[in-house]
Amino acid sequence: DGDADTSTLEWFVNGASEGTTATLTYALVQGDTVECTVTPTDGTDAGTPLSDTLTVSNTAPVLADVSLGPDPAYEDDTLVCTAGSATDVDGSAVTFTYAWTVNSAPIAATSATLTGADFDKNDDVSCTVTPNDGTDAGAAVTSNTVTIQNTAPTISSVTIDPNPATASDALTCSWT
Repeated sequence: DGDADTSTLEWFVNGASEGTTATLTYALVQGDTVECTVTPTDGTDAGTPLSDTLTVSNTAPVLADVSLGPDPAYEDDTLVCTAGSATDVDGSAVTFTYAWTVNSAPIAATSATLTGADFDKNDDVSCTVTPNDGTDAGAAVTSNTVTIQNTAPTISSVTIDPNPATASDALTCSWT
């Protein structure tokens, strides 16, 4: 009949009224049930309210960064893959899975550390960490690449023979 639309709305989160503006500003978490109910009015009469309801889905966690060290590294080092800060807007605890590559090929290791049994001199090693909140996995993040350096040889003992020596002896030096 040409009257102005003065409809009203009301937000409900888990059954509790949470506002009457067009935009809901509420800290939603996974599993919350959100309802928007609009009551049509023209300033004189109110019509039948109509609602829409949804359940808030899980949001996957986000991992900021991953670092691999030590760098430089040698074959007798243990490499440590360190996940940076992870956030989950749903407030869920975040766990991590680890994957390793040596010379761009995946290997079977899945822990946060890797020993020299899995790499050799001149190998390029990196790790990838995937965050998980128990419901969804977030985007995988790959570390820096560490190139395994040459390990200098070591000597465990040096011996001069004969010992004791006299001035006329020919001395021999041997080592292990």
